[in-house]
Amino acid sequence: ILSLWIFGMRDMQSKPLIQLLGPAQWHGPVLAQTFPERGFLLLAMIATAPGFRLSRQQAAVQVWPRTDEAKARTNLRQLLVRIDRATGLQAGLIVPVGSDLTIKDGTRIDACVVSDLLQTGQLSDTLRAIDLFAGPLMQGFNALPTSDLNPLRDLLCRRAASAAIIALDQMTRFGAAVAGDIARIEARQDHLQSGDAGLGVAIAQAYARIGDYDRARAALRSAEAHPATAQSVALTRRLGAVGSSVPDLGRPMPVQTAVQVPRLALMYPKSHGAPVLADLAGRLVEELAFGLAAYHSFAVLAPYSSFAMADEFGLPRDNSLLRADYAVSSSLDEDTAGVTLRLRLTDLRNRAIVWACTVPMDTAALGQSLRHVMARVVMTIAAELERTLRDDLRLTAKPSALLHFLQGRTLQARCDLPHVRRARSEFARALTLDQGFAPAHARIAETLFVEWILRGGTDPELLAAARMRAARAMELEPSGSTGHWITGAVALYQRRWDVVEEAFTVAQSLSPHDADMLLEFGDALSHLGQHTAAETRFAAALDLNPVPPDRYWWFGASIAFNRLDFVTAAARCDQIADKSVALGLRTASYAQAGQPDLARKWARRLKETLPGMTAADLIGLSPDRDGKDSFHAYVDGLAMAGVK
Repeated sequence: ILSLWIFGMRDMQSKPLIQLLGPAQWHGPVLAQTFPERGFLLLAMIATAPGFRLSRQQAAVQVWPRTDEAKARTNLRQLLVRIDRATGLQAGLIVPVGSDLTIKDGTRIDACVVSDLLQTGQLSDTLRAIDLFAGPLMQGFNALPTSDLNPLRDLLCRRAASAAIIALDQMTRFGAAVAGDIARIEARQDHLQSGDAGLGVAIAQAYARIGDYDRARAALRSAEAHPATAQSVALTRRLGAVGSSVPDLGRPMPVQTAVQVPRLALMYPKSHGAPVLADLAGRLVEELAFGLAAYHSFAVLAPYSSFAMADEFGLPRDNSLLRADYAVSSSLDEDTAGVTLRLRLTDLRNRAIVWACTVPMDTAALGQSLRHVMARVVMTIAAELERTLRDDLRLTAKPSALLHFLQGRTLQARCDLPHVRRARSEFARALTLDQGFAPAHARIAETLFVEWILRGGTDPELLAAARMRAARAMELEPSGSTGHWITGAVALYQRRWDVVEEAFTVAQSLSPHDADMLLEFGDALSHLGQHTAAETRFAAALDLNPVPPDRYWWFGASIAFNRLDFVTAAARCDQIADKSVALGLRTASYAQAGQPDLARKWARRLKETLPGMTAADLIGLSPDRDGKDSFHAYVDGLAMAGVK
């Protein structure tokens, strides 16, 4: 039974027989004799030796440093016998290997377990090793003043502290670590410190990366007992520039000035021709109302109320009750050429026609095509109305949250870093006027994770801040689609797979015709390995936004690359106008598509824009749940272009 229990220790779930970290203790069955104190010392020396092997001569000299060497060797033989008698273990704890001594089964000794775990480089193993670190090696061991344990203690502490610093960097690389995992390391900080502030600063940096600035400041204060370093000074400045942890979440955020958005009325549609057109006209308005209601730049009045108003030429005769600012009127006409949809957007303040269009309908599949056509019409009306609003607001001297929001959305059409930051600045200005304006929070989150991508994924705080901003948007406006899909996009890059598809599914149910959402959903599905569904959503996004900004072609190229369609990926890269985005993807796509000159061109630009980034660094940014084929294709493509 004892043997089975000992070998069961290999699963690392039970406490080792002998504790050397912290106060030296025996945790096994009741001992036949008291475990000798010098036995703990000998185990500690072997446990910290390379390969857990120590020569007999070295062991004897170190355990009995002031004793004659011959006598020390005799004492060593006697000590080994006493250890075996005390433990009653037939296999023995310490066994000879030639002229050396080694520990037969390292899982019996906590210091050996820790040393083994620290060598794997795996985050879970490092955390397990930290949990076992109950204190410095043989803490409080003073019975043998002739022995100097400090070098051994420092050696193991340095190893553990270095591994802990690497683990902190690994777990917060995407700004999504669980604060409890950081706290596990922080709880052992006093045991692991090796005379400098390195670990304390690393803990503070880890908290800062996940946006927990209050804990970051507390951790940094605990490191102030050590001399300041360049890292601690830089972190102090950065923490001084931010407020408390963005978990405004859970705290009510005051709304200073509600955003005043214009009101849009949908007037009763006209139909001329076959009776079937009357039914289609009703469906037309349903699709319009449903699609336009998803926008935050204007409020859509309930069709029931606007239909009840008497109209004249498609406009309300009496607008005093509706108080609408704009109206959309429509008609369906049928003649020998087919069915035509006519739409116009009118400014009710001066009855000026802002926009009008004529859309021929496919009579062969009219019922099925109506939703598809109306999705594009919704986007066109919304874009034209937002442009008109933006121009009108610029003419007024009064600051407007809506104006800043619309200007930010315009800037987002460009996805280079300067435009992304300017857009975020506009959204932030909107929030100074209305702190409860949920769409501005959501779009700030979008700019944060886009900047993280553009900067090569080097700042985890951006992803953490994006996650909290999106959560704030959902808290303020649970029915808003934008906060949900941005939450899904951020979760994708943070490798929180369980959140990704759920968030996008909710977003799609709230706003099925949102082209940006469909684009991001397609990108997420591509990284999740659902390539057909990804391509379907990209096609739908492109159909709704046929003259799209660069990021559509960027994501479309990524979707094609992930399904190993390199020719299509390269063709979509050709459509990207901005020379500062998708550099790695362009390089790999052109290389794999057999266009080496273009591949080398973008490889040079990649090296100039992101100096020092290796192929491994670049592929590490791609959040593929299981994309081994695309992983190898990406690395091979970069290598063909000269990026190692």
